[in-house]
Amino acid sequence: MNNLSCRACVRVMPALLWCMLLAACSTYQAPGSGGPPNHVVFDNSVAVLGVVSASKPLSGFKRKELTGKLEAQVRAHQSSISVLPHNELRQYLSGRGNTITDRHQILMGQYKLYGELSGEHLAMIRESSLPARYVLLARIEKNSTAKFRETNNFVRNSRGELMSDRSEVTLIHQRTVQVSAKTYDVLTGRLVWSQTYTSQPEAKNVYTEYTGSSFVGSVAISLANSFVKGRTSSRFPEAPRATDAVVAAFRRIGEQMFDR
Repeated sequence: MNNLSCRACVRVMPALLWCMLLAACSTYQAPGSGGPPNHVVFDNSVAVLGVVSASKPLSGFKRKELTGKLEAQVRAHQSSISVLPHNELRQYLSGRGNTITDRHQILMGQYKLYGELSGEHLAMIRESSLPARYVLLARIEKNSTAKFRETNNFVRNSRGELMSDRSEVTLIHQRTVQVSAKTYDVLTGRLVWSQTYTSQPEAKNVYTEYTGSSFVGSVAISLANSFVKGRTSSRFPEAPRATDAVVAAFRRIGEQMFDR
């Protein structure tokens, strides 16, 4: 390890903190990079490159929001890992002047299309002098909703007696979100972790539908059902929010991103 390179970065730190930092960093020389010949890379550190959607485009605001939520889950569940703030990440990857394209835009475009980074793209990250050893990316593979109707014909009263004149109807609105995630080792260019998670939250409305025997005549049955169906509980509920379903998948990413 090049101690002088590390010392230049942290010369004002107390001796004990300096020793701890020295044990947790490496130096890397990026061939052809425009920066210094060596830069410090902290081994127990990760940068969340961002979140994309494989199908429906995400607005810039939504990408930023979701990236922040993924970053928060990593911080919450990986206490031994240092997370590079996203605004600092963008500073490392943004182009300089008018001749260099924004590297971050290129990387996220690649990941949106193919769900992976190539060796060329990982070299691009190395050449940016990013101080994080690992990068994490997430892609929303699926975001759909479905409606289901379930009927229970065995409704009982408080005494446990079967009531043959009614059934219990459950209206279910389910959202299915599938999120894939990958972690790369920037120094070696290796994919070190990859997983896909599915989140399926449901919203339910339950109501009673009357069918017959204790009513006198079909008119009474019709009136009873008309009253029930005029209530909100007899309609399909709104589907759970997509953001909440995505964050549920992010939570599992944060918990397991370095599991082997």
